[in-house]
Amino acid sequence: MVRISVELPEDQAARLQHLAAFRFTTAEALLSEVAQGLVADGLALEAWIAQGEAEAAAGETVPFEEVMAELDAIIARAPQG
Repeated sequence: MVRISVELPEDQAARLQHLAAFRFTTAEALLSEVAQGLVADGLALEAWIAQGEAEAAAGETVPFEEVMAELDAIIARAPQG
């Protein structure tokens, strides 16, 4: 494990402590959980982008005009009001 320090404004630190207590945990554990989720989301986003780039490089794309025509059709079918 690596320890990383974070400086927060006092009001945010107080809210973090309150939220941690509400969840029956510590502020440190809560921040660790959030950081792990952020990293996982970032890695998933990078993989999604790489997949899209590979698909585009392989020519697996849909022309812009076709996408817009389909969206226009969906909008036209949507209930008005």
